[in-house]
Amino acid sequence: MKKEIKVTLDKDVLELAEAYAQAEGQSISDIVERYLKALCEYEPPRIEDLDPELVAMAGMGGEIDETKSDKELIAEAIVENVKEKHLK
Repeated sequence: MKKEIKVTLDKDVLELAEAYAQAEGQSISDIVERYLKALCEYEPPRIEDLDPELVAMAGMGGEIDETKSDKELIAEAIVENVKEKHLK
């Protein structure tokens, strides 16, 4: 069952989302739904479960910026990705 919601977004974010949706041939609703589902199901890998050589190569054992939540970091990465792909 689908339910309609109202979302307030920054104008620039909405423009980026519209450009991304158009380029992907999808609706913003579909993209938001898929993103929220993935966000709710996401479990970050534990460093201790990763191959130690890969951890060292990726520099994952270093300092971590804990001032931002995973959700904030993911949102920033998505906005940067859309900017790079669609607003050149």
